[in-house]
Amino acid sequence: LTAQACQLRAGETTNALVLSAGERIEEEALWAAQHIEIRGTTTRDLWLLATAAVRFDGIAGGDLRIFSAAATLDGTAKGNLLAYASGMQLTTNSVVRGEAALCGTDLICEGIVEGDALLFAKSATLGGRWGGNVRIRADEIRIAPGTQIAGDLVYTSSKPLVYDSSVIVGGAVKPM
Repeated sequence: LTAQACQLRAGETTNALVLSAGERIEEEALWAAQHIEIRGTTTRDLWLLATAAVRFDGIAGGDLRIFSAAATLDGTAKGNLLAYASGMQLTTNSVVRGEAALCGTDLICEGIVEGDALLFAKSATLGGRWGGNVRIRADEIRIAPGTQIAGDLVYTSSKPLVYDSSVIVGGAVKPM
């Protein structure tokens, strides 16, 4: 049997871990600290566990998994994205080439997700482009003008869903 290489970094003394722009990690990696900032590139799966905040401006070559109190994604995940953060933002520069599963209190999603998406939140704001079906469960759902969803939009909310006429949904809009 061959063992796969894996990197584990824990922020024991500084409570912050940073992968600078230009730095590269070739193996699967698990990072744990209070604060994590990724500006470099990983070629395989990346796990980020932070008690305070994650800032991801880099490129994840595989799946990206984030568990943190707060998370900001401004980079590219070439695989799937699984993220849990009380406050989470996918900026207009963020790209997820696979599917996305996002869970948190406040979600702001303005980037590009090429696959299907599943979102659970107290408050969720959708913008950007979604290449597949979007399933969302939130007390409050806001859809920004100009948002594009290629597939179905299936939602559960305590409030009625209202969105601008500039929003494009390629499939059906269905309450659940």
